[in-house]
Amino acid sequence: MPLTEYSIEGATGPDQVDTSTTGQPSLTTLALDLIAPSLTNPRKHFDSARLDELAASIRATGLHQPILVRPLPGNRALDTFRQRKPGAPLPTHEIVAGERRWRASQLAGLASVPCLVKPLTDEQVLEVQIIENLQRDDLSALEEAEGYQRLIDTLHINAEQVASKIGKSRSYVYARIQLLQLGNEAAEALRSGKVDASRAGLLARIPDTALQVKALKEITRTSWDGSTMSLRAAQKHISETYMLKLGSAVFKITDADLVPDAGSCKACPKRTGANPDLFADVDSADMCTDPKCFQTKVDAHESQLMERARQRGQQVLQGKEAKASMPSQYNRQLEGGWINLDAKPDGDSKSYRQLLKKELDQDGQRPTLLVNPHIKGETLEIMPAEDLAKLLKAKGLDHESKAADKVQTLQAREKAEAEKAKRERAYQTGWRREAAEQIYRRFTVLAADYRCLELVAVCDGNNTISVPLLRHLAAGLARRLNADQTRWVCKLLDMGSVGGTDQLVDRINDPDLQVRLPALLRLLTMAPETEWNGYGYYGDDQDKERLTAIRLNATDAGVDLDAVKREVKAEQDAARKDKAKAKKPATPAAKKVPGKFQAPGPAPKAKSTAKPEAPRYRDPDTDDTWSGRGKKPRWVEAAIERGSKLEDFDLSAKLQPNAATSAAEESETKAPFVPAAMAAWPFPKEPRKARVGT
Repeated sequence: MPLTEYSIEGATGPDQVDTSTTGQPSLTTLALDLIAPSLTNPRKHFDSARLDELAASIRATGLHQPILVRPLPGNRALDTFRQRKPGAPLPTHEIVAGERRWRASQLAGLASVPCLVKPLTDEQVLEVQIIENLQRDDLSALEEAEGYQRLIDTLHINAEQVASKIGKSRSYVYARIQLLQLGNEAAEALRSGKVDASRAGLLARIPDTALQVKALKEITRTSWDGSTMSLRAAQKHISETYMLKLGSAVFKITDADLVPDAGSCKACPKRTGANPDLFADVDSADMCTDPKCFQTKVDAHESQLMERARQRGQQVLQGKEAKASMPSQYNRQLEGGWINLDAKPDGDSKSYRQLLKKELDQDGQRPTLLVNPHIKGETLEIMPAEDLAKLLKAKGLDHESKAADKVQTLQAREKAEAEKAKRERAYQTGWRREAAEQIYRRFTVLAADYRCLELVAVCDGNNTISVPLLRHLAAGLARRLNADQTRWVCKLLDMGSVGGTDQLVDRINDPDLQVRLPALLRLLTMAPETEWNGYGYYGDDQDKERLTAIRLNATDAGVDLDAVKREVKAEQDAARKDKAKAKKPATPAAKKVPGKFQAPGPAPKAKSTAKPEAPRYRDPDTDDTWSGRGKKPRWVEAAIERGSKLEDFDLSAKLQPNAATSAAEESETKAPFVPAAMAAWPFPKEPRKARVGT
């Protein structure tokens, strides 16, 4: 195409455009075809719906605000020549501000628009565009960040100077520019509104894009109520999960040769102290924001230690061996007869290493290197307690016995604590399950005696929950039990201890179990509370708060939880005493000395050949029996508390009944226990009166 086409009627060719900055602004009207959009406009996205609204307004009342343009610079001649429509004139001006109005005017069908022509340099245009676009509400955070960065690159100024030009704080500018470090997925989440600019800024601090994606999923995950992580919670989560304390690093943070490509941590730009404006919310200046680089240095440090140990001929414990010697991740206690050289003997202010510095430096002393199985990159130098005791004794220190005694003391203490925890767990789980079993038996007997469908429906006024729904609720509760709780429930239902969740659900749907559904529902609500977690002692108030189902059901069934606790405690104590007696070795018989008189010892006790006494009393509801001798069992005490007499359960009296006993007295004797909460089943329909003081 000949260059003469650059000279058209009503236009000036690019070689004739006035690009000087000394000209005065002028107001004129330009055809839309003679105006080209700017390549440096920070705004990249134009909402089509809002453009249509503006076009309709322009079509109705016209364009009231002129578009700011400048003469087309010479470096735009080639690209505007290629992009023009066939037969269209060459553009003569470039938009500085007002591209959205120019696009809407095209949609409105205007031929020309009012323009304010002002000669500006590229730097002046970029500054005007950024500042002008920053005043708009629909400018995205990423577009704003790109504009700031372009302003810095073009005008060769820093973020502080940018902040002074736009009237923002320096930390605000740093935070916006940091958004350019977002990966594609995190940046798209910001554009779509999945995260706001504040949360996106937290993600942009993570240098690795894969970790950005991981953190994005974590802070946008919805909870049970549909909410996501708050900004403060997200800030804490990212700081604790993706920032590492340099002060607790196992390697030397000033070592620039550990990983040559990374250099020293003190001079690293990824350290929070290198950019205090960006990390103003982080308390420490020595926090690493690059977990991958940190881990690389940890691995390099561990490799160095392992290589030095091999060169010195040291034994190295790692993996399973190291975990067996240091099983707990919460302390540095060692097992297997090992002692940490950096530990201090009891009553001494110096460590074993300080006490035996010269002895450990002698030839032949090779402490074992333990690679901490719980902290990556950390190693400990350890020695057997016997060897350490010999060194202390040779030096004349009084720690020779303490080194070995310390191991034995710790082992004895751990064994005692484990035994104490085992007893506490047995007691807590034992009384909970005993109480739940008593409650279940009482309501089961009640349902079996009444034999009526009212007992398998929960009544609330005129509404009744059907039997199928009761089964559905029971099956749902059964599926929430763990394996041990499921086995316990199956055993109570005469299914044995091998039943699983599926077998339990099938048993719940068994028609034979229909009459026991209310009692089973009570049992399933109590089952999760019968297993003690063993984390520690709960006070009375906390225990009542945790055991809501057991406490409420015990009230309905008339079961005294304190009495159950005392009885289970007494039974377990008696069982431990019997076990201890069985383990106690028999006293050896005295040896006879010839020619010496020996006083006769006590005669040996004859083995009892008497048969167990026959039961004298029996509970007709549970078939529990009692011989009438010794301490009254629980079922007898509970019956007496309910107002029953001991004679009511006398088997001998039933074998020889009194003819004068009336039918009314006999029926009263056989009447089952009815809890207060179910004495007038079904429940009355009139509303309950509120208690005073509640």
